[in-house]
Amino acid sequence: MTKSIYDKFCPRVELLEDWADLRDSRSLLEVMPSTHTVLSPLLRLTPEDVDFPTPIKVEVPTCSGAESAWRSTATGWENVEISFVRGCAILVLRNFCDVVVSGRCAIRAMGFIKLDQPVAKLAVMHVGCEGCRSVLNQYCNDDEELRGFRECGPTARLGTYNHDENLNIKVPGAGCVQLKMRFHRFPLVSPKLDTPSKISFSVEIDGDTFDFEELELKPRPPNTQAPRFRRRPNCGYKPNSGPSAPEVGPSHAASSSASGHASSPLLQSAPRRRHSAPVAQEAQEVGPTSAVSTAGPTSAGNRPSLQSVQASQPEGHLLLSGRFKSDRIFTAEQIMGYMKMVGARLAVRGVPTFMVEAKPGQSFAELTRMGLGRAKGMVAFCTAEYGAYTGAGYETFRELEYAHDKELLLIPIRLCEVWPPAPTDNERGTWQNKLVFTNGLVYIDDQRMQNAEGVADQIADSVEHLGIF
Repeated sequence: MTKSIYDKFCPRVELLEDWADLRDSRSLLEVMPSTHTVLSPLLRLTPEDVDFPTPIKVEVPTCSGAESAWRSTATGWENVEISFVRGCAILVLRNFCDVVVSGRCAIRAMGFIKLDQPVAKLAVMHVGCEGCRSVLNQYCNDDEELRGFRECGPTARLGTYNHDENLNIKVPGAGCVQLKMRFHRFPLVSPKLDTPSKISFSVEIDGDTFDFEELELKPRPPNTQAPRFRRRPNCGYKPNSGPSAPEVGPSHAASSSASGHASSPLLQSAPRRRHSAPVAQEAQEVGPTSAVSTAGPTSAGNRPSLQSVQASQPEGHLLLSGRFKSDRIFTAEQIMGYMKMVGARLAVRGVPTFMVEAKPGQSFAELTRMGLGRAKGMVAFCTAEYGAYTGAGYETFRELEYAHDKELLLIPIRLCEVWPPAPTDNERGTWQNKLVFTNGLVYIDDQRMQNAEGVADQIADSVEHLGIF
């Protein structure tokens, strides 16, 4: 799609929380094969009342086993042709709608046991799905999910289940736990299960008994990384040559401040997540968000445990720092969505990231400190209000101050007209921005916030070139 068409129609992607949010979800069940389950996020593409003059290519992340794609219409749901590339389904559409990808896929359960307590958890995921495995790696860095747990083996193959069907998990001598199969949120992690041992446990799943034992951990290799020092990223971006159907995204025509290149990336849906985070209040500050562990691909017969993968990787991530406050150009929701799309693309490129998404009962300040403490670099999403000093303590002002003082790799994304950013009526933040974002620091320019994928590729190329991870 050309820039003029994009500017006119502004295509957007919305990640739906539940099956019931789909348009006429009952008719979808009537046309989808009974043996299929949902293997993708539930997406709403807008605007829906426009026939585009040229077809638009849409990229939807899927789990292993995906076979068919379905789109909503005024009269129900219909099948649409798809192709597959790098774990994603590629659809070509002339008008927008709700979209779902389905297929036949068996599931399996992986056991995890607490390091210092007789407590276990089960993680349920699709068989042979690298996407599920990647998200599970993230959960191993999450205190509320699997941090502090060790992987047990062997895995339990559970066969096939229907969407919304309950998985009944029972520990001998304890009660029964039900885990509802929501395939568009895979992988799923069970609540804590009390066990009599710290090294093994048994569970009964829908009448079948499975035994899990702690896997032997490999020792952590010595740290051979070069010492940290401040280096400027190489932000030159070469546009990919597009396929026959035009590609468009919530982004287009972005460039670094030095290059001026343009591209037309795919319209890429929001990343799969087990929980859909609530939109931050307009005045809230957040920077860092959920850590993405990016273990490289391994063969099915030689797959290491999640803990051995973590042990073999140096700790650290890129902290994604942004102020979720509406300005005269972008809304808080647009800023958050853009950052998530960049983070999702970086995960595909194997770059670990962290971005704060506090759940009820959690502290933004605590999560921000955790994100900063393990950061090897920071991506600053510089909207007009970025870096404002508010006194909150976990604001972008403090994140930028920390990155500058610790001489972390700093990659600015210019999303504002005035450079460096000059927050409204905020002299302290404006002066720090001038101090940190000097003329010698190369930024990535995407002032219209229309090239999330291209921006992420530039970041990944720079990180790879500098050998940060």
